[in-house]
Amino acid sequence: MPKLYPRAFYLFWWKFFWWFLLVFAGLGLFLLGLSSGLGLLNLLLGYVLFVLIFSLIASGIWAKLFYNSYSFEVSRQSLNVKWGVVIKHSSTIPYQRIQNIDVNRGIMARILGLSEVWVQTAGSSTGFGSFGSLRSTEGMIPGLAVKDAEKLRASILKKIKVRQGL
Repeated sequence: MPKLYPRAFYLFWWKFFWWFLLVFAGLGLFLLGLSSGLGLLNLLLGYVLFVLIFSLIASGIWAKLFYNSYSFEVSRQSLNVKWGVVIKHSSTIPYQRIQNIDVNRGIMARILGLSEVWVQTAGSSTGFGSFGSLRSTEGMIPGLAVKDAEKLRASILKKIKVRQGL
């Protein structure tokens, strides 16, 4: 199965950094609210520094694990996507169900020279994408080089046309 472009790690790191930062900052504010007394400013500054450093390290580790878990395959009958660190996900999308294929490039993806391929199917539900955008897709492949994303899109479109006899 093909892997994502190596720079996709930084895309994942960016996403997970903000999640870790929000979670631990919120937890810290809650704990600081419970404490009172002298030295609260020093405690707050120390905690902010700890949260920043911990978030950088933890999100880097998690991003590497997530990057290593993500794979996809364009088979004869379907597109297969696998991902997940703790909870493993596997999505098989038959070509006859595919309605649309989008190639998207968010701000961080453009900075890193990457694209995302979104595969939309008949009957797919709307939800938030893994990078915070509202999407209505059955499958998403993030972290592909721009040319690779366009090649993947063309390859899937070709298989759809063959399957539909066009």
